Amino acid sequence: VFNMPPASRVTPLGEPGLGVVVEGAIHAWTQRPAKIFEAADTALRVERWRTKGATKDRLPLFERATDRRYFIDAFNVGKGALDIAAKGSAPWIRIEREAKPGGDQRLWVSIDWSKLKAGASAAGTVTVSAAGASRSIAVEARNVAAPKGMLVEDNRIIAFNAGRYAVAQPGWQRMPDLGRSGHAIATSLELPSAADPAKTPYVEYRFRTTSSGAAKLRATLLPSFALSAENKLRYGVSIDGGPITVVDADKRDWGDGVERNAMTSVTDWTIASAGEHRLRVYALDPGVVLDSFVIDFGGLARSYLAPPETIAR
Repeated sequence: VFNMPPASRVTPLGEPGLGVVVEGAIHAWTQRPAKIFEAADTALRVERWRTKGATKDRLPLFERATDRRYFIDAFNVGKGALDIAAKGSAPWIRIEREAKPGGDQRLWVSIDWSKLKAGASAAGTVTVSAAGASRSIAVEARNVAAPKGMLVEDNRIIAFNAGRYAVAQPGWQRMPDLGRSGHAIATSLELPSAADPAKTPYVEYRFRTTSSGAAKLRATLLPSFALSAENKLRYGVSIDGGPITVVDADKRDWGDGVERNAMTSVTDWTIASAGEHRLRVYALDPGVVLDSFVIDFGGLARSYLAPPETIAR
């Protein structure tokens, strides 16, 4: 909870110089390094926020299904005016400028999908230039559409709020405006605790993947207590009709859960093939409150909150 990224004190160079950092990276590229005064533990604290596979010369993959945009920050490492130019290598790369204090710019990169063949992938670059220096950032896009509202994979994760279910049996209820997402669901307080998860009410989520193989299901719950000594905080999960794994959220770290207003449990799964799948969550005890889910094939970025939902537009 308290592992905030560190802030350092920077002494600007005497003349303008270009710096570039891409969304998802923890390190920037600079034309000439400025003088930085760091705390003794800065490097360690920065490393905690590193996302595996993220680089400083490539933006995340652009997916047609989610149609997201990503940013490149261009900034001045010195004193004086800096005239920043940005250009895409292909007509399907769109760039929008957002001015920042001191003349820095946030360059929002998006894709004009009408200029890419349906079902195809394409690669290009965005080149940022200023003060006699330039930096090229790799851009990759995949033009594969999906039905609007479908839960889809984006950069090796599928993320969605608990309220995004396709089917809910009696025994589950929506909890509007509750949790980090504001779309939590809960098992009914009148629900009796059960020993056999297969005989309990479930909610079902339907999602589509482009990956297969090992994956982790991360479920975020709201911190709460079991209703009585006869109850626990259990739920069951199953993917594609496979065996049901029972999770007892009552065994989470209570103090950490209260500080975060969230408790996370992780289960391991194998997705046999790319395509459409079903996730079922079973209610074994009353008063279990679920906030969000992430199915992670290895692309989950380090962050304090859950990632944005990956829903087809």
